[in-house]
Amino acid sequence: MIYIENGLQLFRGKKKNEELDRLSKEQKDFEFRRLYIEESKKTLHVIRSRKFVSMSIAWAFLLVSGFLSQYPTAFFISIGIIILSLIVSILLQWAYVRNDSEYKVGLTIVDTVIKQDYGISL
Repeated sequence: MIYIENGLQLFRGKKKNEELDRLSKEQKDFEFRRLYIEESKKTLHVIRSRKFVSMSIAWAFLLVSGFLSQYPTAFFISIGIIILSLIVSILLQWAYVRNDSEYKVGLTIVDTVIKQDYGISL
C-alpha cells in the first residue's frame, strides 16, 4: 500500500494538520483520506531516507576502520561513529514501525467511517 519514492528526502515541509482538521470538521471523508495517506507517506519516506543515510555512514566507517586498524585512536573513533550510526538506525526503525502502525490504524478508522456513512469499502 505504501509506495517507494525515488530519491532521498531528509526533511519534510510543514505538516498539513490544519487542512486535515478542516476536512474533518467539514466531513469531507474522501479528501481527508487522500490527504492523510499523502502526509503519512511523506513521514514514512523521510524516516526511511534518514535510516538509509545512517546505515550508509555506518558501512562507510566500517570500511574506513579496516584501513585505519594500524592507528588505534582513529580506529576507535571510527568504531564509535559506527556504533552511534547503528543506534540512530535502530531508533529510526522503531520510529518507522510506530508511524506505520499509527498510519494503518488511522486509515482503518477513516475507512470504517467511510463504509458506515457511504457504504463504500476502500
